[in-house]
Amino acid sequence: MSNKQELGNHQERSAHSSPKDATSMSGDSIEVVESLPAWNAVLQSNPTLKWQAGVLGNPHLTTVQRQALASRLGRVNGNRYLQRVLAQMNASGLGTESSAVQRDDSDNTSSTATDSATSATTDSAANADQENADNQGSDGETPDVMPPEAEGGSGTGDYLEKAKALKVIQDSFGSYKTMVEGTVTILAQAEFQSAYDNKYGTTIYSWEKYIKPKFGNLGGFADKDKNINYINSNIASSTTVPHEMLHNNADLSWSPFVGSNIDEGTTEYLTFVALKAAKYTGMTSKYPNQYGVITDLVAVMGDEPLKQAYFKGANEDLRKAFNRKCKGAWVDFKTKMDEANWTQAKALAVANP
Repeated sequence: MSNKQELGNHQERSAHSSPKDATSMSGDSIEVVESLPAWNAVLQSNPTLKWQAGVLGNPHLTTVQRQALASRLGRVNGNRYLQRVLAQMNASGLGTESSAVQRDDSDNTSSTATDSATSATTDSAANADQENADNQGSDGETPDVMPPEAEGGSGTGDYLEKAKALKVIQDSFGSYKTMVEGTVTILAQAEFQSAYDNKYGTTIYSWEKYIKPKFGNLGGFADKDKNINYINSNIASSTTVPHEMLHNNADLSWSPFVGSNIDEGTTEYLTFVALKAAKYTGMTSKYPNQYGVITDLVAVMGDEPLKQAYFKGANEDLRKAFNRKCKGAWVDFKTKMDEANWTQAKALAVANP
């Protein structure tokens, strides 16, 4: 699970400030002038519900951008809060303009009609972090955790040390950018559990009250305030550390553009590419469904567009490559991936006849 998905800390920003490259403000008006990642940061950072509704309902946003922003807002503040923002947006009459989504770059080949802001954001709310929905008593943020069956789970402690993991990904992907270790801290079970409770032990998400009954154990968790990914060395596998390091090296625009499931599937795919190149064997994917869709996609269009988008932010080139080579449209493929509808996602990713 990516810790890079969180772009900015809302507690450290003024309620009246926003990144100058993201918006220009004039009264209640908001003009889109820059990238989706910047909008993502603004949406998370400003605590005013009415203002966030204005951002989310801005007619200049595309359906894909609006879905990504709504999904991120739901993950940060909870589904109930997102529903309040949507209600405010609707009450204010915002986001009523439709945004056409083209099949490819020509004006006469659109495969999707138009989606209203309300339907797009409602779909995103349904796909927001399920753990937030599990806690109806609070709009607060739940821990960003990695259950044993996700990032870890081998039960052997057979993980790569950070130096080896960094070399593995640098050898495979250093031509795209210089790989950095990022903030990955590997701890044995007792120290790992202590680190978790140092952050959550006095809350309803403590190890005894939340982790033990819900998951039993963890492969890792992300401390977003410190920007650290903690890994449980007792159950981590050979894919765990390079997987997390790859997240740390992804372009900031990548995750908001593709969503969580494409992100995890691609990160897992790249992890396997790097480990296989380094002659490691016996890996088992911790994201088999996401990984399976991405491997099918790579068989159709190759992995270069994914690498360029992942490491360099060439997201539009990825969208164009998908629309050119695959049967379905990128926007529909992303929607099915967000919905965890693996069968239909694969059907859209087959070769364009």
